[in-house]
Order: sequence, then structure tokens, then C-alpha cells
Amino acid sequence: MKLLLPIDASPHTADAVDYLKRLRPALAGTPQVVCLHVTYDLPATDELTVAEQARKVLREDDLDFGPERIVADLNQAGFQASLQVAEGDAVEQIVRYGDQADLIVMGSHGRGTLAQAVTGSVSTKVLAEGRTPVLLVK
Repeated sequence: MKLLLPIDASPHTADAVDYLKRLRPALAGTPQVVCLHVTYDLPATDELTVAEQARKVLREDDLDFGPERIVADLNQAGFQASLQVAEGDAVEQIVRYGDQADLIVMGSHGRGTLAQAVTGSVSTKVLAEGRTPVLLVK
């Protein structure tokens, strides 16, 4: 089974990671988890990889949340986890990477329907635009 876990510095990411770790005993084999962090549009350069470029432009808060720690934590829990850094629109990137997964697991802000109608949310848009099943954790 291949899972996509969009990650950021929010507590909702931690909730989704915790849920996955609790779910692990019920999953057969060694599930793959792609931890996807979507960052700002990056300037093009031939010398740096996208991940290296991302590290240069991410805000301090983004660097502090420790995506590598999330991957290590999931690997220790029995998953085969890896980190991908993508640039651009979060919804587009999650849907694109989600096309290669069996399930997208996302933390959700848990806002009421009125707030979602006014602001929209990444998870709501992924549900609407994607073709991959989504498990929302709140």
C-alpha cells in the first residue's frame, strides 16, 4: 500500500502522523508513505535540486518543524517513509502526487462548513479535485 501524507508545520500534521502510527498494526506488509511538503515557487537553477532550493527559501517556521524527523518517526513505526519537496500550489501538488498513491492521509483544521465555504481549505479542494481516496484526520 502506498500512502501520501502532505506535511507542514501545523499541529494537524502531527495528528495525521499519530493516527497513521496507531493504524500501522492493521496494515499488511510494509506500507510506503510519501511525506510531501509543498513550498513556495522556487527560482530555477541548474546547480541545486528542488529540495536544496526549498531549504534556502523556506521560512524559519517551516525549517523548524523537522520533516526529516517525521520520516524517521514513521520509519521507526514500521513504515517505509520518504520525503518529497514540491513547489507550487499545494492542492495541485497533493492531487498530482496523490495520483500515484492508494490513499491520501491529511490532517484537517476541522473548521465548520461556513468557514470552509468562505475560505476554502486545502483538504476540501483535494477532495473535490483529486481522484484518490482521502482520509481526513482531525
